[in-house]
This record gives sequence, structure tokens and C-alpha cells, in this order.
Amino acid sequence: MSQLFPKGLMNHEFEFLMKCSKNTDCFSIDEMKKKTDQYFNSIKEAYERNSIVNVNLAAAIVASIHTVCLEWETIPEVAKPWCKGMIQYFIETEDDENDLESPIGFDDDAEVLNACLKFANRIDLCIDPEEYDDF
Repeated sequence: MSQLFPKGLMNHEFEFLMKCSKNTDCFSIDEMKKKTDQYFNSIKEAYERNSIVNVNLAAAIVASIHTVCLEWETIPEVAKPWCKGMIQYFIETEDDENDLESPIGFDDDAEVLNACLKFANRIDLCIDPEEYDDF
């Protein structure tokens, strides 16, 4: 793997991903999975109050994250910090578009997820946000 970081992100997405990656050093992958599940529970609760929340796209992102967590030992070492960062990026609501207040709130999360999955040679787990548009 000749590249050192995921490609194809806008500058602000990449900068936030870098910040997220640095903030996950102290967490195990099991802790990251637990944080993901807790956040997904809050997404489902938000959806009950506001049907504009794209819970289906969030569920697809969570499914990819779960697979990464389950197959963590197969992720290349160089990609592990970025994959933890993508999980933290998903968990953060203060990213590009507020996840719980916009119908496109998870689109940037999907872009970051896909960039990191491609970097980790896991294109099979990438998702197309347009497949989850409910409107």
C-alpha cells in the first residue's frame, strides 16, 4: 500500500477525519463498536421524533462498521487508525451536516466511510448513499 491516507475527501472532511483518528488512540475496537451502537440507538430515537433523519443510511453505515469491527485483525495496520477515525467521524454529530437534523446528514459520513474502506482494501463494504434516499 503506497498511500498513507484515504483519498477522495474534501479538505474539511479529511481534516475532521484526521482529528477523529487522533482522538481514538485510547479506545479499543470493541469500545468503538459499543459507541457506534449507542449512537445508532440515539439515531433511532431521533427518527421517531423527526422522520427526516435518514435512519436507513445510518443502518447501512453501522452494518459496514460492524463488519470492520468483527474482521479487525484483517484490516491492514496502516488503515486501522483511519478506520477508527471513520467510526468516530460517524459518531460525531458536529461534522459536515448535522446527522439528526438533515435528510443528508449521513452523506458525508458515508463518503468518509467509503474512503477509509477503500484505503483498507474493503471496497466490498462501501455503500452508495443514494440507495438509501427516502424522498
